[in-house]
Amino acid sequence: MKKGNELSLIYRVYSPPSSYNLEELVENTKSKKTTPTILQIIDPKWIVSEKHLNVAVYHTMKAFETKRNIARDEATEFLIRLSGKRQINNALELFGIKKESSHLLLLAFGGLSDENKQNLESFVKESKILIDKEVTSSFPLTEIEELSRFYECQEELKEIEKKALENMAKIEVF
Repeated sequence: MKKGNELSLIYRVYSPPSSYNLEELVENTKSKKTTPTILQIIDPKWIVSEKHLNVAVYHTMKAFETKRNIARDEATEFLIRLSGKRQINNALELFGIKKESSHLLLLAFGGLSDENKQNLESFVKESKILIDKEVTSSFPLTEIEELSRFYECQEELKEIEKKALENMAKIEVF
């Protein structure tokens, strides 16, 4: 996190088209590392709230600032922090996009708000895969019952969010 700048996360949720090149989409996000903005595309199935995303971004940026990062790059560190799993493969299993993903979440962070927004919009335009498929519903996108089973807690949104945030905090403890 840059001193004096506030944390800025810009994201959009999309319904993927029936046919798209998953590998190409992932590679395109990786190739956009020329700015301070980090682009990441994930499966938002287990995202509980916007706070869940913001806390993961905060911990990602803080990990690099304090040199306590686990991954070599911010995009992968974000997956680790978001999932609460130290193993990259486990984080990818939970939040990595797959052909069967019913939603795709594209997010931009790391730069200033305007930079993040511009880079996200530019990526969407260039990819041509996601245009006109934006989903306007808010988090969570998964039913409360399924989220409570996943996070192993009560069927109450505040309790599920608390459990998701606790999982992220465990990364720092170990």
